[in-house]
Amino acid sequence: MKRIFRFLIVCVLLIMNMTACSASSFRPFNYLEGIYRNYMQKARASEAPTVSEVYVIDRGGEEYIVNEKDVEVTTSERETYGVVNDFSFVYDTDFHYAYDTLDDFEQTWYEDILKILGSLSSEVALSEEPIKNGYDVENLDKIFQCVLIDHPEIFYVVGYEYTRYTLGGKLVGIDFSGTYDCDYDKANVKKDMIETVMSGIIGNGSGLSTDFEKMVYVYNWIIMNTDYVQGAEDNQNIYSVLANGESVCQGYAKTFQYLMYRMGIECTLVQGFSNSGMSHAWNMVKADGAYYFIDVTWGDPDACVVLDGSEDYSEILPEVDYNYFCVTTEDICKNHVIDSVIPLPECVALADNYYVMKDLFFTEYNQAQLKFIIEDTIAGGGENFVFKCADDELYDIMFEDLITENGIFDFIPYDLQLSSITYSYNPDFRTITFWVVNKE
Repeated sequence: MKRIFRFLIVCVLLIMNMTACSASSFRPFNYLEGIYRNYMQKARASEAPTVSEVYVIDRGGEEYIVNEKDVEVTTSERETYGVVNDFSFVYDTDFHYAYDTLDDFEQTWYEDILKILGSLSSEVALSEEPIKNGYDVENLDKIFQCVLIDHPEIFYVVGYEYTRYTLGGKLVGIDFSGTYDCDYDKANVKKDMIETVMSGIIGNGSGLSTDFEKMVYVYNWIIMNTDYVQGAEDNQNIYSVLANGESVCQGYAKTFQYLMYRMGIECTLVQGFSNSGMSHAWNMVKADGAYYFIDVTWGDPDACVVLDGSEDYSEILPEVDYNYFCVTTEDICKNHVIDSVIPLPECVALADNYYVMKDLFFTEYNQAQLKFIIEDTIAGGGENFVFKCADDELYDIMFEDLITENGIFDFIPYDLQLSSITYSYNPDFRTITFWVVNKE
């Protein structure tokens, strides 16, 4: 039995809205230059034609709304300067993978945007230095995405708005606003709920000492406590998993990242698509000094049943699938397409791969190793066992002997009285699973 995933293509919505106001005269730029310093809010009444657009960005399963506005400043001066609210939902972590990929001017705006989003602020002017060095609104989307990539704790953000101010056609300021799905009071209630659940998870895992143990623990917790529900409430953020127990890939991945941060492990959100074209999100972790990919969503067999649209084998699937736990770039790209706004390293390590760590990884057809795995599974009351082959040639050899030639029965204890055996296989990841109990 080979599980085949069928996906729907997510459409991108584009809405255009045009507005206009009356034009007025201009003062020379050198006269007004001193007025438009570091923090720029908005002009008074008289403005030249204004253009607004609303559109949806779809990347890695997450959609967010962007509102654009262009203002040609006239003789009016600024009334106020935008200020950041004096509270913040930002978690102070040492891990800022996306931030570290940006240049100095991008980092300046990243820090501005993080303060704005972290405090649910609106209409705050971005720092002027990047503007003086040629940066414009085309840089904003990448930086905004980098903030979201690094900060799963700002769960209430659904998009952003900006106003671009020009004088005589020259950019003189940009105001930035986050758009949010709730106000401070509601966000604070949700934050308390998130942190209550998070504290329980972290507390129960306090005795874990290695990166591998912590990752497996969180991977298993999310899968065992989350139902994959398309259209679930808050499904693009961590609240959907930690409070509601229902989410989609973006919620799975952001929650894994959030909990990894809290357990001291570097973790990054990865955006892209399945190889069938559906938007998707997963993670990259840095464990024991090496980078790996982890896809918690596809590690949940129930999620894969929903995505596949068939429950034919739902009763015999294992509770957790480890094919997507700490894998290489080569393996993840067999059925994932990376479409990240930030550069990602080549993941080549295998040391913390689940099958390697659990001695379920075969570099040769070692019959004694296979016999031990089966006996250990039965002794522990397990219903199935799975192993992974190091290369395609070994996978073909073991598949031929164990399945095509029915050689698996030579390793099954006679007292189990199995006249048939259920199995599944995944040639992409070179894994084979056998059930050692009767399954219809």
